[in-house]
Amino acid sequence: MPNRKLNLFLYTCFLLSGIAGLIYEVVWAKYLSILFGNTTYAYTVVLATFMGGLAIGSFSLGRLADKIRDRLTLYACAEIGIAVFCAFTPRLFALAKVVYLAAARNYAPNSPELTLVMCGIGASIMLLPTLLMGGTLPILSTYMATSQSSRGKTVARLYYINSLGAVLGTVLSGYYLIHQFGLGLTLIMAAFVNFLVGIAVVAVRMVCGRPASRPWADEGETGRGPEALPGEGYSRAVITVSLGAIFVSGFVAMLYELVWVRLLSLILGSSTYSFSVMLAAFISGITLGSFLISRFMPGERGAFLLFGLCEACVGLFLIVSIPFYEKLPFLFLKFSGILSRKPETFMLYETIKLCVSFLVMLPPTLFLGMTLPLASTIASRKLELFGRNIGSVFALNTTGNILGALATGLLLIPALGLKQSLELGIMINLGLGVLIFCMDRSPSLKHKVVFSLLCCTAFAGYTILIPDWNKAQFTTQVFRRGRSADYSSPDSLIGNRKILYYRDGLNASVAVADTGEQLTLFVNGKADASTGGDMLTQVFLAELPLVLHPSARDIMVIGLGSGVTCGTALQFPVRSLDVVELSPEVAEANAYFSLENHNALKDPRLRLSIEDARTFIQRTDKKYDLIISEPSNPWMSGVGDLFSVEHFSDCLRALNRDGIMAQWVHAYEMDDETFKIIVKTFCSVFPDVTLWELRGNDVLLMGTRKGLNPDFAESEKIMASPEIRESLARFTVNDLFTLLSLQIASRANIRDSVQSEYLVNSDYFPVLEYRAPRALYTNSFVRSYVENLDERKFSAEKYDLLLKPYLRSHGITPDNLKSLFSHLKGEKEWKGGFQAYLSSPVIDTLHRQMPDDRELLLAYLVSSVAPLQENILEVERLVRAGNTDFEFLELYASLQIKRYFLLRSFLTPEVYPDTIERLKLCASMTEKKKAKFYNFMGKVCLHDRDYQKSIEYYRKSRELLKSEGGSTEANQESAVNSE
Repeated sequence: MPNRKLNLFLYTCFLLSGIAGLIYEVVWAKYLSILFGNTTYAYTVVLATFMGGLAIGSFSLGRLADKIRDRLTLYACAEIGIAVFCAFTPRLFALAKVVYLAAARNYAPNSPELTLVMCGIGASIMLLPTLLMGGTLPILSTYMATSQSSRGKTVARLYYINSLGAVLGTVLSGYYLIHQFGLGLTLIMAAFVNFLVGIAVVAVRMVCGRPASRPWADEGETGRGPEALPGEGYSRAVITVSLGAIFVSGFVAMLYELVWVRLLSLILGSSTYSFSVMLAAFISGITLGSFLISRFMPGERGAFLLFGLCEACVGLFLIVSIPFYEKLPFLFLKFSGILSRKPETFMLYETIKLCVSFLVMLPPTLFLGMTLPLASTIASRKLELFGRNIGSVFALNTTGNILGALATGLLLIPALGLKQSLELGIMINLGLGVLIFCMDRSPSLKHKVVFSLLCCTAFAGYTILIPDWNKAQFTTQVFRRGRSADYSSPDSLIGNRKILYYRDGLNASVAVADTGEQLTLFVNGKADASTGGDMLTQVFLAELPLVLHPSARDIMVIGLGSGVTCGTALQFPVRSLDVVELSPEVAEANAYFSLENHNALKDPRLRLSIEDARTFIQRTDKKYDLIISEPSNPWMSGVGDLFSVEHFSDCLRALNRDGIMAQWVHAYEMDDETFKIIVKTFCSVFPDVTLWELRGNDVLLMGTRKGLNPDFAESEKIMASPEIRESLARFTVNDLFTLLSLQIASRANIRDSVQSEYLVNSDYFPVLEYRAPRALYTNSFVRSYVENLDERKFSAEKYDLLLKPYLRSHGITPDNLKSLFSHLKGEKEWKGGFQAYLSSPVIDTLHRQMPDDRELLLAYLVSSVAPLQENILEVERLVRAGNTDFEFLELYASLQIKRYFLLRSFLTPEVYPDTIERLKLCASMTEKKKAKFYNFMGKVCLHDRDYQKSIEYYRKSRELLKSEGGSTEANQESAVNSE
């Protein structure tokens, strides 16, 4: 046996190799999803290609290891080869993009021809490095196994050490590396690890001068030569069954992994972090199982029997656990509800996700982790052919993984659903367990019959006694809920919700639920559309850009959702509407929204494409007048790609010269910094960008090449059509003036607001995908950024809102104000919008114009304007009566400033100069402490962004303080500069 230090060194190297290997898998999957699209079909092809290389490597290099004496150098060369090939893969991806897009333009999505191209690209990039990866374990196993009796433990140790590395690689790549360094640098770092491992092994080999291969120990103590079959009389049939069983076990293991990931994403959310947690939990179970079997490896006589028991235990534990899966949302809510939703507790929250994943995966994966080492022990017929045998075992298992991924992802889940796919896996595991148990010679016939009946009875009892899951539990969105005290039982989570439609599709699980008040469309457990609070956003996504660009004829919509946006767009005189949707189940679910979406899918002008939107835009040659993008929230894995520089650039290329890109962005579950990254990314592509409010929680970015320049007459004409007028009136928008008042910011102001932001969201540096889930966890809301950006607080002449030219040509009539007043009253249903502050200026102006209007009078009396105006009048009476003491003047000035902040808007441009004049009047009425009033003037000018005047008043205040013997309370000029 070699010394312990060399063993420890090699185990450490293999641990690092496992870390790098998983990082490659994660990064390559992201690269290829950028290339092929975020579809299960594309991901399955990628996974199959990756594992295919591993299988070929295990099979071929295992045989090579038996023939080459210098196995340690062979291992080092494999590690260095992995590093060299992987370091160049980013360049290969760039070349592959050209090839794939050329093929995508000529072949239909998911066609056999395009699939072959995808497989060919994946193989050309991943085959060589994955082949070398797959060979590392057989090579090291052959080098480190020095006797027939040690071979099982050696394989088990290497397997769990490499799997432990994979767990660490999952956590590192999912939580730190890609977020901090991007895809390219993360890949280079992983390659550097492989390179260091290879160089270190070469150095140790040269310095220590140890044997390149290890002598086989004398097997005389067993009375068996190396030619003998392992165990006491294991027949070739038993070995063949073991090899077949490990192949089937690999199939089932991948079935479980894919089903668990889909199932847990409904509970934990579909963020990148959730997928990292699920993968870490799955591999951890495999690691723990292989670790336990390495410590308690049975003798050869018991390996085959234990192999069968492990397979049966996988199925039996699943039978026990599946009935509790529908309770997991409630359990997760209770555990996560104990945390205070702060950034500091985010990793604790992810740890709770890991614990929930362990509850689901740990027992079955623990036994799955034991099967490979056991099968390796059984199949190792000759020590001198150890590499060949181990390579064959791992190649068969990996081939089973490939077929399991293909069959489960593409066939079983869409055909059977998640639960029945799990049940199929249980049947296979129990069948394997019974077959192996009955073939072993150790148990008596009685024990074999009892064991077989136990397995059959357990499964039969499960199918008869256990009801189907209540699928409403998987639409409770517990990953968006912060409190658990309101829910006392799993049933309290769903209330009176009824599931009208549910289907586990190829790419997503889609449901339509009726809560009694509204219908809601759920995609992967998250509400993506509804007939309630989402209606305004869904309608305005189409109406707002189409009113401003009424000549638009060819439109694209990214994301079908409930179809309301498409149905609204089709009420306009459009020529064609191309809608791109990833999941065909969403299109099926649209039947439940036919009333709200005007049966959009039956309109002959609409063409539905079921494919990835990125791929569709890249391969189309058609030019559009308007592109409306309403994907799901960017905290969901893969959705961030639709908010990237590259995607926006593709959209810009697909637009006509006067075309508009309308991008929905949510302000809820989003913090200011993450929102700014989206705005910065959008502004980095589109020359002209405007920001609009849809409702209190949603905003719209509109990008063009040369700016919006609407013909107001045409816009008013299109708004006057019966269908559009009725649709807008539903949301109390009765004229163009009210619609234009939804604009928050113009091009120059938006660009200035993100000038200091250095991050943009890119395909190759996907910061949004990693930042957005943290904002979801803290339940943040974009507030201060938009409020500071909002130009409606100021005179229309100061900025380039579309209201500026409109007011010049139309002015503001009482009817305009009434229309806006009606719209603002509706905002109460949205829990307040960004323009809610306009209520006070509107009420004040309308009350002054129409003091006898009863409705306006009531609104005025209950508003905060009335008591403030009353207080101002009372103080004015006191001042006129001769009460000009400083205290009265200071109170009067403070009330005027309060009035300024309450009433300032484009509706009341006079409030700013009026406030300054009244503050000047206060200063003129006292001989002392004038500085205070100039300080007030500076403050008002500062908030009105009249920076030059602000500096003048602050300087005057400082001079007066010096002359009066006082000192400044703060460095006012510094405050101006910081603003």
